[in-house]
Amino acid sequence: MLFDEHLRDAANTAVYGPGAWHFLTRGTWLAHAAEAGLQPAAERRIAGLVTAFAFRNPVRCAG
Repeated sequence: MLFDEHLRDAANTAVYGPGAWHFLTRGTWLAHAAEAGLQPAAERRIAGLVTAFAFRNPVRCAG
């Protein structure tokens, strides 16, 4: 599963100011993925403001 999103971090706060508070933190996204049974497979910053995550489902990958 691929997912890309702005994060609530220093770079996005510098650009969006208080508007960055509607973004979730990296830790929150990783916690939600873990709750869904997904494991992080890769992570990459795109253009300095967007973070792309790749998650894998260990149950589906085992078969």
